[in-house]
Amino acid sequence: MVFCLWREPSTQMRRPALKNKNNIRILVVDDDPNEMKSLVIGLKLEGFDATGAASGPDALGLLRKSSFSAVLIDLMMPEMNGLQLARAVRSDHPSTMTFLMSAYHLSPVQLARADTGVVGFIPKPFSFEKLVDFIQQKLSPEAISGADPTVSVPTDTGLHTPIDVAKVIRESEPQP
Repeated sequence: MVFCLWREPSTQMRRPALKNKNNIRILVVDDDPNEMKSLVIGLKLEGFDATGAASGPDALGLLRKSSFSAVLIDLMMPEMNGLQLARAVRSDHPSTMTFLMSAYHLSPVQLARADTGVVGFIPKPFSFEKLVDFIQQKLSPEAISGADPTVSVPTDTGLHTPIDVAKVIRESEPQP
């Protein structure tokens, strides 16, 4: 999947841009190198300090070396899936916001049952502009302070591929 980073000149952002976006560090974790690089480049063009990782273990290594405001995590990855990575981020870096993205739909109830601490779910395919708006909404001072309790998710993204979410959740739960 390739993202178009060009924005119509007449398009107005729904939210005002965050101030000092270059101070907001975002880690993009996706095993598809094209998607990961496209998102990193797009976020940099939007003014964010973005870095990419190709796997969960790579992401954990980067998180040990420096701090990030947010982590965008693909759900379906080899070695360590997105739910496992989100749990590790929540455990080791509780101030870092996590977002899951996937072509497989997860409802808010399923996300809550997965107990990952994920702030939002972004269904693929998505509009890059909507992704940026969503990140800005979640990283706004109002959202961080708790004054904006909404957990909205872009919903007009089309059809979703069915997945056995219960199986993914079971397989990613910590083993005793």
